[in-house]
Amino acid sequence: EVRVILRFGAELAKVALNIQQNIREQVSKMTLKPVSRVDVIIDGVKMADQKSEDHDSHFHAHTD
Repeated sequence: EVRVILRFGAELAKVALNIQQNIREQVSKMTLKPVSRVDVIIDGVKMADQKSEDHDSHFHAHTD
């Protein structure tokens, strides 16, 4: 399960699918096992000028 907050104006379904596919691919590469399920939950949408309420507590993931 992955929870995300996306920026207003983003194509929510498209971004969620992209996240899901990238996570599935990376986990499969790292474990050499198929991934049966990746749940992407959109916890909210924020305006581009809003700052994170608690910036240090958020994990900003990236892929190589």
